[in-house]
Amino acid sequence: MSQLPLRVSAGTAAVLHEAHHTVTARFAYDRYGLYEYVRVVASRIARVDSFHVGLLHGANRIRYVYGHEDPVSRAYSPQGQTAWVLRHKQTYRVAYDNGAALRADSDAADVVTVPLFRRDRTGGRRIFGMLSMYCSVPDAFDDNAVHAFEWLAGLVGRVLARHQEDLEALRLLPGAGLGVLPSRNCDPVVEYLASRVAALRRTAEDVLVGGEMTLAAAHLRQVVTSCEEIQSELVGMSMRSEPIPTDGPEQRFLALTPAEQRIALLVADGFTNQRLAQELGISANTVKTHLKNILRKYAMDRAQVAEDIQRHVVR
Repeated sequence: MSQLPLRVSAGTAAVLHEAHHTVTARFAYDRYGLYEYVRVVASRIARVDSFHVGLLHGANRIRYVYGHEDPVSRAYSPQGQTAWVLRHKQTYRVAYDNGAALRADSDAADVVTVPLFRRDRTGGRRIFGMLSMYCSVPDAFDDNAVHAFEWLAGLVGRVLARHQEDLEALRLLPGAGLGVLPSRNCDPVVEYLASRVAALRRTAEDVLVGGEMTLAAAHLRQVVTSCEEIQSELVGMSMRSEPIPTDGPEQRFLALTPAEQRIALLVADGFTNQRLAQELGISANTVKTHLKNILRKYAMDRAQVAEDIQRHVVR
């Protein structure tokens, strides 16, 4: 099925065409450069006072690889934008909930948070991160800007997905994992170094605010930029160094048959047995048989299976 053209102005379309050529030519493997460039492009479309790139990590954490907060890795609020995007699987705008999710995360006046999608092994789309554009002015982001931001997020998502696919292909080679620190050793180092770099960056920024020496200010600006680059690379390295899990929510879901997967997804959405039968057009006995097999494979009760899928698969 063909997709409809993007609903943006001619000027915005020209900016996005240029962004596509630049990203594919220059930033295929430079993640920090990619994030920095996309921030600049977004700022050409609308006023963007703050730009964040966050990648999901574990059950309820997000790591900021650009536009860092302190700490760079933190549990996201169940009332905030990250949780909202995961529940609704779509872009968050202030108008959708009168800014409730925004206020749980930030004191900005307007925001657009766009999910980053990649294909999972079943062929479906799964959220693995988000781009957030903040502005201190209300109603800064109109439909034109939101559509453009969503297009940019799709571009970023494809670049990062290709990068991840390359890494997974390398892991298939004999000896490819040699020299890669396991996650349990790498994480504390990354968190510590990222925090120290953040402190160094804040020191340089404080001097910049009150500094009067042009030369010193130029050097400090370079220190700030370097720290941002190091933080982004450290967080990215941590996530890339984690081994592919041999057991976990995704693996449990993929162990189900296609019919069981359809039922498991509906169970995660709170469907009763009767609703399952009606939705899928099968008998109640068939539903019970599938559920019995699902619970056996998960070695969990129904509520635990639903929670396992909600937190890790249904994104």
